[in-house]
Amino acid sequence: MMKTKSVEYLNDLMQRHPDLLSCKKEIIKAIELISISFKNGGKLLLCGNGGSAADCDHIVGELMKGFKKKRTLSKEFSDKINDIELTNQLQYGLPAISLVSQTALTTAFSNDQMPEAVFAQQVLGYGKKDDILLCISTSGNSKNCVYAAKVAKALDLKVISLTGNKRCDLQELSDCSPLIGSVWSFTAALLANPVTWVVIGIAALIAAIVLLYNKCEWFRNLVNNIFNFFREKLGAAFETAKAIFSGIGNVIGSVMGAARDTVAEKLDNMRSAYESHGGGIRGAAAAAIEGVKGIYTAGFSFLDNLTGGRLTAIKDKFVSGVTNMASGVRERFETVKTAFSNGITAVKNTVTGAVSWFFESGKKVISTFANGIKS
Repeated sequence: MMKTKSVEYLNDLMQRHPDLLSCKKEIIKAIELISISFKNGGKLLLCGNGGSAADCDHIVGELMKGFKKKRTLSKEFSDKINDIELTNQLQYGLPAISLVSQTALTTAFSNDQMPEAVFAQQVLGYGKKDDILLCISTSGNSKNCVYAAKVAKALDLKVISLTGNKRCDLQELSDCSPLIGSVWSFTAALLANPVTWVVIGIAALIAAIVLLYNKCEWFRNLVNNIFNFFREKLGAAFETAKAIFSGIGNVIGSVMGAARDTVAEKLDNMRSAYESHGGGIRGAAAAAIEGVKGIYTAGFSFLDNLTGGRLTAIKDKFVSGVTNMASGVRERFETVKTAFSNGITAVKNTVTGAVSWFFESGKKVISTFANGIKS
């Protein structure tokens, strides 16, 4: 008996894909078979080819971990693991094995035996009581899936096959085989991937345009005029872009050429500095100083060429500003120096005059005093 939530999911699927209504009973039967298998400790084996093989891997990926509902570990089992960080990450899985994903086994077997029997060999090795084999085949006649189903039946496994609408070998070997009604076998896979219909629609539109172009003169003239218009516009745009990139290439070429010449010159300066200082540590130090100077000069030259001489203009403006500022400071200093010198001279003259006056007055006082005594 399906759970209420499962019934809701199934009904929602039928609403979105009405073509599945014809096989609803078979889908419910498949669900019940798989549920009984899991309850009895069985597992699900899956096989298919191409896109069906990818579906097998996808189904296993959803069953081996939580899908719509998280399957949290029981407290008893979590206590046995005794690692909260680990148990918080783990979930109970529904045992499922994709037979298509075992590359080493499939290639080894196919190299030694008949390749079509590889799934059958895996079912023989994995298959146990209560297991189920799910075969996905659009045609329903894929030999490797048919052989796997034969071995599964011999082991008393239940077999579920997802195939197209017509009768096929897998349906004869299956306990349950939902048939997708009102579609051909090659479109069974398309039902699970609606994007494919968009691609088919675009292809049909292109085919219609080509047919109109070949059959209708007015449509052909219209298309030709449109193409000629864009060819002219794009041609002009292309020539403009070509000229721009050509100019950029010339600028970069000249800049790189100038930088190469500058680097060669600075390397010669470093070698000369090393030799002129007698080599050794002194020579290496002198060469290093020249190298630093060379890096600065080369970098400045490169950036200056790249900016069309603007760096030199900035440097000249800066040097001019510093020079003008220095001249202004020098003039101010000279003015202050002259004023200070004049002030010192004035003070000197004042002090000298005061001292002279003092001595002259003293002399007069003493002379007067002496004359008074004589009288």
